[in-house]
Amino acid sequence: MKKKKIQEAVPVLLFLGLVLGMSLWSVVKPQTEKSEAENRYLSKKPKFSVKSLVAGEFGKKYETYLSDQFEMREEFINLKTRIEVAMGKSEINEVYLAKDGYLIRHYERDSFRKETEEENIEYLAEFAEKYTALMGEDHVRIEIVPSAATILADKLPAYASNYNETAFIEKLKEKISSKVLIDASEVLKDHKEEEIYYKTDHHWTSLGAYYGYQAYNKSLGLPVKELSQYSKEVVAKDFYGTNHSRICYAPSPDQITAYKSKDSVTYEVIYDRLFANTKPEDLTVFHSLYMENRLKEKDKYTYFLDGNHAIVDIKTSNQNGKKLLILKDSYSHEMIPFLAENYEQVTILDYRYFHTELSRLMPQENYTDLLVIRNTAKLLQDDTVFMYTF
Repeated sequence: MKKKKIQEAVPVLLFLGLVLGMSLWSVVKPQTEKSEAENRYLSKKPKFSVKSLVAGEFGKKYETYLSDQFEMREEFINLKTRIEVAMGKSEINEVYLAKDGYLIRHYERDSFRKETEEENIEYLAEFAEKYTALMGEDHVRIEIVPSAATILADKLPAYASNYNETAFIEKLKEKISSKVLIDASEVLKDHKEEEIYYKTDHHWTSLGAYYGYQAYNKSLGLPVKELSQYSKEVVAKDFYGTNHSRICYAPSPDQITAYKSKDSVTYEVIYDRLFANTKPEDLTVFHSLYMENRLKEKDKYTYFLDGNHAIVDIKTSNQNGKKLLILKDSYSHEMIPFLAENYEQVTILDYRYFHTELSRLMPQENYTDLLVIRNTAKLLQDDTVFMYTF
């Protein structure tokens, strides 16, 4: 009897010893700065103070620190997700396990502040009114790109609920001229059977971005190049995006495809010119809209225009006098290679990092056209979207 109890206790003691050992190792091992699988920076060990201890802040921060720095964290997240998948769960950590291997981000009404939604509708309306008055209605466009949950709703699990992005776009249409506002959902729905969104990431693919470019050019009355006029190049077959990062799981990786123009347009690209402590002539000039070295990293989406920068300047070999200013989030990165062929110069601003009034920048650059490209969900999360534009 005693021997049987010992035998029963051994697995429990081994498990507890393993957990204790890994917890101790998490405390003494060097801190991991970033989780490549989750694509985020991890919590650092909090500084101790009696005040933070009494207030309960130290305990909460230390618990988060231990959770983030736990050894083999990513493997445990993957194991946890696989167990939940086996149990039949269709949503894990705000990610739907959808049909055809899609991981689709789930946004509820509570994901966004109603005040931010209302404020950004007003900001966009004021923005459109101001800049159409300055530049003319033919030269200002605002393109809104819905998330995959809106366009690929038929792939969501049964009884899935999601924030109504369509209703938000309809509110924008009530405030902004139909000539200025481009609802990308209209063209995307026509092509929803194609791979226009990544399966493991929240962005649209290059193909989806092509249709966004198509909608933009048609809105301006510009010709649209057919896909056959581009070279289709698969640049990566092992891309795991942001939705995968939330659960460290995916049925299969994505591939990244670039559509490169067959025309002989050349480019000069400069990143963050206003933020480099060097003379303009000393700034590095790149001659491609793509960063090949980024394909060796986890976040391969940064292959397009080197990821997020406060300001990017693109000069093309075109000599048509047309200069485009883009206010964007990361959805623009795969669309800009298509857009750039229309212009002699393109300047890209990301207002999450660029904090200078637009009115100060525009006169000296003589832009002829202005475009806002925003994903609906990102726009609803951004409470400083046009704080610096007026």
